[in-house]
Amino acid sequence: WNRPAWAVNASRVAEELVPDMPLWLKAEATIVRGIAATLENRLPEAEKLARRAQEYAAQAGFAPGRAHALALMGDVALLRREFARSFALLSQAVALYRQSGALRSESGIKTLIWLGTTSVFSGRPKFARRTYAKARTLASRLNLRVLEGQALWGLGYIAQVEGDLPQAGRLLRDAKHAFEDSEDLINLSEVLMNLGSLYREQGRLDQALVVIKHSIRIIEKLGNLRRQSAGYTDLARIHLQMANFDEADEA
Repeated sequence: WNRPAWAVNASRVAEELVPDMPLWLKAEATIVRGIAATLENRLPEAEKLARRAQEYAAQAGFAPGRAHALALMGDVALLRREFARSFALLSQAVALYRQSGALRSESGIKTLIWLGTTSVFSGRPKFARRTYAKARTLASRLNLRVLEGQALWGLGYIAQVEGDLPQAGRLLRDAKHAFEDSEDLINLSEVLMNLGSLYREQGRLDQALVVIKHSIRIIEKLGNLRRQSAGYTDLARIHLQMANFDEADEA
């Protein structure tokens, strides 16, 4: 997730070293390349790879691989904001994971989180909350802290949208701790942005300032200019509310 180009190279090396790779493993290697394509916003290629992986998994009779490929197609639809299609694909993927007994896996839990996210955007907050809660429980049992953090983040977002700001704050801080524990800087920087927005909404501007500055420092290390721009925009908003006009202008 943090180094998509490295993941693609590793999967290609594996295929070169094992030319008679079984179809189920070929499906998984193809999915790795598909996920990397989504992270680099190459969505047509990601969908093409997901369909190829689904074919490999079907030929091998590998149900978890078919579920994983469906989940990847659902994620592509989510990124394209095709929420109804995404919901249908991810629901099918979760059902297939359950049937194959593979929902208690990293890819199964990730699919639950994607389903929660598309449910939020589809106007299904109650279903989204149940889905995120299930993902959180499974991730906690398997000690998958990044996925636990993402599920907590989803629950915090729902609480914030529904106006329960104290609960949102608790959940987002728990997500922050999960990302800190796992040293996942990308998710940490983004959840800090959410936390800063929440503090600003609560009028806790000093805390918002500290959190957003922390997020910007992380983003600068990662070298993502789009996220850096968003961070400085949030920083400017906070300075404006504090009537720090020179600092706001600089941000």
